[in-house]
Amino acid sequence: MTYQVPHELTDHATICGLNMNFLRESFEERAKKPHHKVTHTPEHGLSVRMKSGYMYLKEQKDAIVLTAASDRPDKLFKLKGTIGKILKELQPDTFQELQWANASDVGAMPPNLQLTRVLSVEPLGTAFVRVRLQVPNLSFIDDTSIHFGIALPPETGNAPEWPYVNENGNAVWPKGDKAFHRPVYTSRTLYPEAGEMDFDVFLHESGRISKWIKQLQPGDRMAMIGRGSNGGGLLDNNKVLMFGDETAFPAIAHILDKLPAGAEGTVTLEAENGADCGYPIVAPEGISINWITRGKDKHLSEFAKEQCSAAPDHFLWFAAERQDAMRMREFFRAQGKDPQDAYVRAYWNRNG
Repeated sequence: MTYQVPHELTDHATICGLNMNFLRESFEERAKKPHHKVTHTPEHGLSVRMKSGYMYLKEQKDAIVLTAASDRPDKLFKLKGTIGKILKELQPDTFQELQWANASDVGAMPPNLQLTRVLSVEPLGTAFVRVRLQVPNLSFIDDTSIHFGIALPPETGNAPEWPYVNENGNAVWPKGDKAFHRPVYTSRTLYPEAGEMDFDVFLHESGRISKWIKQLQPGDRMAMIGRGSNGGGLLDNNKVLMFGDETAFPAIAHILDKLPAGAEGTVTLEAENGADCGYPIVAPEGISINWITRGKDKHLSEFAKEQCSAAPDHFLWFAAERQDAMRMREFFRAQGKDPQDAYVRAYWNRNG
C-alpha cells in the first residue's frame, strides 16, 4: 500500500525489523542539522525534509513503508542514497535488505552521471582555465545547485569500468587501481537554451586535474556528476561577508551574480598575486571587493574574524583550505552564532 505525497517523483520500499519510535528519535536528532526537519502527519506518518527532498515513513502492520520524494531524478537518486546510508548506520542488517520498488536503474549507470562534450578550453587570467561544455541535461545545475563533480577515469590506458546502481539504490564506484578521481567544481555560467555551461579551473602546480586540463581539447568527452549542492545558495540574507582563496573564486563569482537587489557587504579574495591574478569578478552595487596577497597581507581567516566581529548581523560565507575552514568554524561556534547563519567549507586540503 502506498499513499500520495506532494512530489511528482517518488520511489517506495518496505522494510521490516525497525522500530518506529527508534526511527523517530534518530531522525529528530538529525533534524537539528541545517536543511533537515522532522514533522508528524496523519497522512504521511513521519516526514523528514532533507536537502534533496522528503522521506516519509509510515507503519503498516509489522513493517514500515518508506517513500522518497523529490522534484528531479538526480535529486531523488541522491536522496535514496542518503536514506540508505542512514539505515546502514542505524541497522546494517536492514540496509542489506533495502530494495526500492523502481528497479529500472539497477545495473545501469547512476542517473546523476552523464557524458558531456568539451566545446572550448580558454586561459583565464594568470592561473585559471575556462571550459565550456555541451551538456545533455542541465536540469541538475541551477541557481540552487551550483556544484557538480568531474569523474576522471584512472590513467591505465584501458577502457574505464563505469559505476552502476545496486539493489539498494546506491551507486557502486570502482575501487583500487580502477577508481575514478572525483573532484567537485562550480558552474560559472549556464546557457540553458543552448544546453551549454562554463566552469573555471584553478591550475595548481601539481595534481591530476591540472595535468588533465592542460591536455583537454575541444571534442573530448567528460563525465559529470550531479551533486545537488548550492555552495551556500543564493543568500537570503542581504547582508553578506564572503571570503575565499582561488579555489572559491568561481563559486563567489556565481553567487555575486545572483545576490538579491539591495544586498550589501564585503568580499575578500586571497590570491598568490592578489588582483593581478586577473580572475574576473564583478560585484553588484552595495558589495565591495577587497583583494589580498597570500604571504604578504594578513591571513584570510584573520580578515574574516575581524569583519565578522565588526558586523555580527552579516551572513558569513567562507571557503578555502581545510585548516583555515576549521579555524573559522571554531571561531563561529565560540561566538555562539547560529550555524545556519554561515557557510564554511574546505575546498581543498594542503596535505593532499
